[in-house]
Amino acid sequence: QDLGSAAQTRTRGGQTCAATKMSVLSGRGAGASAKEVKGAASLLSLVGGVFIWGAVPVTLIVFTGPKMAAEPGGLSMEEISSGQSMYWIGWALASVVFMPKLDRFGRHAPAYIFLVGGIVAAFASTCITTAWSYALCLFCMGVCLPTSSMLTYLLLTESVPAWFKPMVGTSLNAGFSLCEALIAVFCANPATHQMDWRTETRLWYSPYVLFLVIGIFYVRDAPKQVEDHLEAAVVEARAEAGISRVLKPGMRITTVATCLCWSAASVSYYGLNYAAGSLSPNVYVNMLLLGLIDMMGYILALGIIEPFGPRRAQIGSFFIASVALFVCGALPSGWMLMACALVGRFFVNVAFATCYLLLVTCFPVESRGSASGLANFFARLSSLVAPFCNLLPTGICCTCLGLLVLAAAGATTALSELDTVGSEEDKLAEPWLRADCGAVEPNTLKDKDLQSFL
Repeated sequence: QDLGSAAQTRTRGGQTCAATKMSVLSGRGAGASAKEVKGAASLLSLVGGVFIWGAVPVTLIVFTGPKMAAEPGGLSMEEISSGQSMYWIGWALASVVFMPKLDRFGRHAPAYIFLVGGIVAAFASTCITTAWSYALCLFCMGVCLPTSSMLTYLLLTESVPAWFKPMVGTSLNAGFSLCEALIAVFCANPATHQMDWRTETRLWYSPYVLFLVIGIFYVRDAPKQVEDHLEAAVVEARAEAGISRVLKPGMRITTVATCLCWSAASVSYYGLNYAAGSLSPNVYVNMLLLGLIDMMGYILALGIIEPFGPRRAQIGSFFIASVALFVCGALPSGWMLMACALVGRFFVNVAFATCYLLLVTCFPVESRGSASGLANFFARLSSLVAPFCNLLPTGICCTCLGLLVLAAAGATTALSELDTVGSEEDKLAEPWLRADCGAVEPNTLKDKDLQSFL
């Protein structure tokens, strides 16, 4: 009866969806109070730090790796690279093994449990003396830190007001890029060159401890998405469905397209990082420019999303990025090549922002953990090929990346957004009706559809 009543109110709520969507995409709420704005910004700064600091594991090694190899009796570059590959394997496995199963436990507790594991593994990696122990530490970091980052992202998007949601992905990704730039500036300092790699690593991982303490005491799970008397059914449905929910016929195309888009964005992003040596003679300047262009892309993404919507913005961004990468493939190494690569990188970052936003708008709330886990799995598994970009000729590397990004532009056309921004009762009914009744339109819901769901 509760679901039937909610379904009847769905048509009324559907009439307000268009207006509410405009408020969401504009990035501001007309009725938002100063208290709401302050609360959303505080949550973003506290929990978002875990996501932003995720740049450290994938950026710091570019500068500490040579120090590790130069240490007497230390690891070789081959052993260091093998250990880094274990980080990506751990990330990929955690995305598909842990993320779908964590939906039933909420976001807060699992996020900080995994963060503790990541902190322990990170500090343990500075005490290793063998290749296998280093690889094990990196594997544990890959399992724990990215999982914690994705859980905090989901916690943020489900906790902040609807008008603030587009700012979440943009702000977090811009902060991620700023962290990359700060690492490059810090490591370029001549005084840092004399610093031991162990001390440098511990210094950069220390803020994770601060984020952990602040988050545990000041952040809680998002408000319940369903009524208390439905909580048991929600937990049971999540436990039974798992990742199969996003592979149902009604969601299968959306899931495959999402995985391809995430993979293209990830491979092209990290591929350009690994190809840094062929884009600029100075690795510090190169990383700084890449970090700054990333930050510009994420900040300006909102201005691109607002007039076009996330879906059209993603199609256009992937297409322009592919054109820039194809031009890179035809140019000799030099500043013109790097300029075109930065253009491609800019629009890849815009697409990255829309990928996160479309994850929220294309999947019902009880399936987002599973969808993000599957998308992350394919993105990180695909990123295992990114290190080979450093070995390929620049022309072949950029052409291959351009083809992959162009395919993602085509895949985005298959994505369809759900109307999940209606009334409060809509928010209760919509995830269930959308997930199990074939994504019906507001005015086409029939009694037989509801009976089929029940």
